Amino acid sequence: LSCGDPVELVFRLDDPVMVGALQFRLDLRGVALEVEATAGQAECYSDLPDALVVVGGVAERELRVAIASIDGFSGPVDVLDCKATSFEPLPIEGLVVRVEDASRPSSAPISPWPKVSVSLR
Repeated sequence: LSCGDPVELVFRLDDPVMVGALQFRLDLRGVALEVEATAGQAECYSDLPDALVVVGGVAERELRVAIASIDGFSGPVDVLDCKATSFEPLPIEGLVVRVEDASRPSSAPISPWPKVSVSLR
C-alpha cells in the first residue's frame, strides 16, 4: 500500500456460531489509517440480510460496531466492510478486534465470545 491508498476494512465473524447480536470495537489510535466518514458517519456497509448495523466512534479514532438480527446470522461470514485510507504500510497483526458482547437470536449469551477478525482488501 502506498500513502493515500484506498482500502476496505473487512470484519469477519470467524466462528461457526449462530448470532443474534454482536458488539465489537477496533482501536485505530496510533494506526496510519483513516476511516472514511460523511457527516461524522463511517462509510460502512453490511450484506447481512435483515440486520441492523450501527457504527460509531470515528471521531475518537476507533470503530464501535453493534449488529442485531432477529433471525440471526451464522459464521463464518463477513459482517461489515468499511472504506478507509492507508497512510503507510499496515501490519495487519496490529489491528485487533475486541468483542464486547455476543448473544444468540434467543438473547442467550454466547460464551466464550466468538472471534471477529479484520482484514484489508
